[in-house]
Amino acid sequence: MIRSGSLPLGDIVEMCFNGEKSKEDMQSLLTHCGGLYAHLKTTSLTEIERRIKEGDEHAKLIMEAMGYQVAKCIGEMHAVLKGEVDAILITGELAHSTILVRKILDHVENFAPTFIYPGDNETKAMAASALRVIKGEMAVKKYE
Repeated sequence: MIRSGSLPLGDIVEMCFNGEKSKEDMQSLLTHCGGLYAHLKTTSLTEIERRIKEGDEHAKLIMEAMGYQVAKCIGEMHAVLKGEVDAILITGELAHSTILVRKILDHVENFAPTFIYPGDNETKAMAASALRVIKGEMAVKKYE
């Protein structure tokens, strides 16, 4: 009832104020050095899956943990929507990973029909929105 979120942030606060890292260092750490890279020193799914196939148990554990975490997020949304889910769409570059997708589906495929759309669809969506702005079909939103 008194914590701010589900992550233990004490170590992050310590890093912010111990004098060893600048504000820029911390922003880089939080936006470019987390996730798969923090654990496996690569973001290449090809490399990670190769390592797993060659018996790298640490890489396997990290991918399983990531799949579990994504499944938990989908489960949270399923609960919030009171089970009224038409479909689950798995997109983005990580959807190329059969290992990751399988781990996610093991937990959520009974919630609703699931569809996998691998690739960088986020860039296409941003480009489509920019085109709508240029054509005057949509206004630019400013967030301050």
